[in-house]
Amino acid sequence: MSNPSTNNFSVQAYTAEGIVNAGGARVRTEPTAENNTPIDNLALGAKVEITGKVTTEGTPAYWYQISHNGTHAYVASQYINVETAPTTTPATAPTTAPTSAPAATPAAAPAAAPTSPDDCPPSVLSVPWHTQIMSDGSGHDACGETSVKMVLGFYGKDNGDSIQTLANKLGKWGKPTGSADLIHLAGLYGQPLAVLTHDNTLTAIRTQLADHKPLILLVNYKDLGFKVHLGGGIGGDPTNQGPHWLVAIGVQEDTFYLNDPLWMTADRHGKGGACLPISAEQLTKALAGGAAANGTSSYLALS
Repeated sequence: MSNPSTNNFSVQAYTAEGIVNAGGARVRTEPTAENNTPIDNLALGAKVEITGKVTTEGTPAYWYQISHNGTHAYVASQYINVETAPTTTPATAPTTAPTSAPAATPAAAPAAAPTSPDDCPPSVLSVPWHTQIMSDGSGHDACGETSVKMVLGFYGKDNGDSIQTLANKLGKWGKPTGSADLIHLAGLYGQPLAVLTHDNTLTAIRTQLADHKPLILLVNYKDLGFKVHLGGGIGGDPTNQGPHWLVAIGVQEDTFYLNDPLWMTADRHGKGGACLPISAEQLTKALAGGAAANGTSSYLALS
């Protein structure tokens, strides 16, 4: 395979299989978004062959080198969940690759409007999805920390810290989090968050999404109306998981799209809780339930 680039960078051999966790993840010829037009977009749930790892100098962010149409290409790491145990070797010395790049692969055609819960429209923000459910099968009350990790990934500020590491920074592993906790946690990574001012309608959320800003929302899980996919639950009801943080990533007319951390990676054919559609009416109900659980009459959103 050729490895075209006009810049010097070190590639650590890193072999694994991955799955795309956000619709429209951009593929580039170099591990940078600056002056580097994407050559393709990857669909949510697409599988990729990871062939290397590139750390960006001066930032905790890194990129995966992938095999793409017979050559090497690069995708920001926050948009890929590693599905198999990686094999690594020490980083190679910086090399200057040929200055001539192969013909760009045409960008993927925009997806059609969603026809099932697994479809995600191209207008939805490319917010990486992560699960809060650990290998022991528990979510550890880490929906807030996981939602912050998703937002950090969208803004390029996820340095790879685990969900448990984020929770430990708050001293709340296995404990519920409030809005002040999440604002503080995001601030530790240089990402400002604030409580959204609104009129208890969805208008402010629509405005934020139109401005390409994801939001962390507090909802009552049962009111989301999602299909049963969990065990346990309050009173033995698997749909009743109590108050819950998740991320709003897009809206198309009266359908909103959410990244919900309370799904396992294998759910929904490998898409987990990424880009879940919900009606405006259902989301309003879930936000009202979250407000009631928080002891207020006003729903809670962070952006």
